[in-house]
Amino acid sequence: MLQQEETAAQSELEALTIRYGGDLQAAQERNRAALARFEGRSALTNSAFRAGSSLLGAYGDYRTIQEKKEK
Repeated sequence: MLQQEETAAQSELEALTIRYGGDLQAAQERNRAALARFEGRSALTNSAFRAGSSLLGAYGDYRTIQEKKEK
């Protein structure tokens, strides 16, 4: 009877270890997904700022050319 109890306890411990490993892996994947979302939002924001900066730079160049033509 003691052998059966030890076997059952060992099986339960193995099952808990497997579940714990799965929980850790799931948490890692959730963290990776959150990081990917953050990086995506950052890239989108950065591209909008760079586009705006390019437009302002181009407008500044245009105004400089126009001012030189006026002189």
